Amino acid sequence: MVRNGNGVVRGIGLGVFVIFTAIFLPQDEQQSSSATATDNALLSSLYEADQGDRKNGTMDMQTVERDALRREQVMGELRGGRIRTAKDHYNAAMVFQHGESADEIRLAFSLAWIAAQMEPEKNEGSMWLSAAAWDRIMMREKMPQWYGTQYVSDGPNPEMKLYRVDESAVTDEERKRFHVPVLEEAKKRVDLINKTFGEKPDK
Repeated sequence: MVRNGNGVVRGIGLGVFVIFTAIFLPQDEQQSSSATATDNALLSSLYEADQGDRKNGTMDMQTVERDALRREQVMGELRGGRIRTAKDHYNAAMVFQHGESADEIRLAFSLAWIAAQMEPEKNEGSMWLSAAAWDRIMMREKMPQWYGTQYVSDGPNPEMKLYRVDESAVTDEERKRFHVPVLEEAKKRVDLINKTFGEKPDK
């Protein structure tokens, strides 16, 4: 995913993080979990609450506090080995996608990527979330995003704009593979986002 220079080191770090997350469960449990485990009801409810807090397109301190509590609960499920199915990983990833730090977004990326690999035949949402998390990591590190999933507003200016993109990082074919809009379409979405109350490209 990463090309060269410091990005290689950063990409290796993410890859290692994915590996360690993948081996969090004992090997015998990993092999059987996708076939026998049921989706974690708590993670489903945390995902629904996360999305519910974002339906009106606004954020306040209460939402930030609820986000932090949800991340604590998800981490408890991770430590307890109760994140097993692809849906569990996706739900957990979405909660951490709204984290405060780059490390929390890295965890979102790892969880989303594992979800995508667990169910490659129906992983559109997880692939999208992987790209969105990667872009958000880059944004947190004050670097250009790659896929064009992140939109921001400047200070008091309420209008959204596409956060800067490294247009040489990936191709539109790669964007399609991750189920995100091609770059020109991402640029055109700005007007729609600003015209539609509460509509955000970033769930």
